Amino acid sequence: MGGSVIFYTYGSALELNGQQLTAGMLTADLLNLSPDEYMRLKKRMTQITDLAEEYERKRDIALWWKLNEKMDALCQKLRRYQVFRLLLDEDEDAFFSAAREITEQFNV
Repeated sequence: MGGSVIFYTYGSALELNGQQLTAGMLTADLLNLSPDEYMRLKKRMTQITDLAEEYERKRDIALWWKLNEKMDALCQKLRRYQVFRLLLDEDEDAFFSAAREITEQFNV
């Protein structure tokens, strides 16, 4: 999930992952993120970070499942915004799809 983001600019257009978008469209998309929605996303990310740290300490498989569920839920929320859909590459999308499928199969 690390790496570089490579984009090209053409005047007021931006190309990212082969898609050209106007800079205004991406800006408007992010500006439509309300303070309340931002705080909910931030709270989710804090929970995920805390769970990841706890999992690293305990190596409890139940924490791993919970962490995957929370991460998938956050990604689903972020996908509502164009810029995040563009930044999520095919490998990451495939990873989260597989994690979601496995989590659903083993959810007790």
